[in-house]
Amino acid sequence: MINLEIANNSQNDQKKFLEAHPFDHIILDNFIGDKNFMNDVASEVKTIPNSDYDFNEHWEVQIKKRGLSDINKLPDNTKKLVEFFQSPEMIQYLESITGISGLLPDPELLGGGLHKMEPGGHLAVHADFNIHMNTGYHRRVNALLYLNENWEEEWGGHLELWDSAMTRCWEKVMPILNRLVVFRITDDALHGHPDPMTSPEAVSRYSLAFYYYTVDRPQEEKAPFHWALWQRRPDGRY
Repeated sequence: MINLEIANNSQNDQKKFLEAHPFDHIILDNFIGDKNFMNDVASEVKTIPNSDYDFNEHWEVQIKKRGLSDINKLPDNTKKLVEFFQSPEMIQYLESITGISGLLPDPELLGGGLHKMEPGGHLAVHADFNIHMNTGYHRRVNALLYLNENWEEEWGGHLELWDSAMTRCWEKVMPILNRLVVFRITDDALHGHPDPMTSPEAVSRYSLAFYYYTVDRPQEEKAPFHWALWQRRPDGRY
């Protein structure tokens, strides 16, 4: 059983989430209470062969990134963790901190699931796709859980949160084990880790990405369907 210690924090967490800059978000350390379980997950994801991943991105804005959304290819503990993030308990918690009701998990894990970024890889700053291509539901919330033991600051790979005008990075989040980042999804919620990682050759960056949807969304947030909206930084680089 996964021990998730969240019951007494939701009201305070909502305040943190709604008052954060440059857009609604919260960073939660030691999110899963069972540290041994999380250590097991961090170890077992490293055993997954590259051939099991669904995709391998290598182009200007997204380099050396692999993704695995087939839950049946995940090791046992990782699979349990994915199932927990799709559970009613987790949905209730996310609704309590975001103030968004009617959240729905994505059994397909479209674009989500296990992500592996290899040394030298990077992900340009972007706004995420806004509508699920198969269900038509509106993407509202991201939850990113990091799985990296003994990660070093100088290796990079930090999640960066940028303002909507791409003038300033407000926050850099180090991708350490059992750190969860939850943030709202709108076209001005710009994020990424744009600088190439400098971790040793054998050290990749792992995370689990979960996306949550609603059947509809506020009119002022609506836009026609789009994939990721890539952004250049002030110096012109992705």
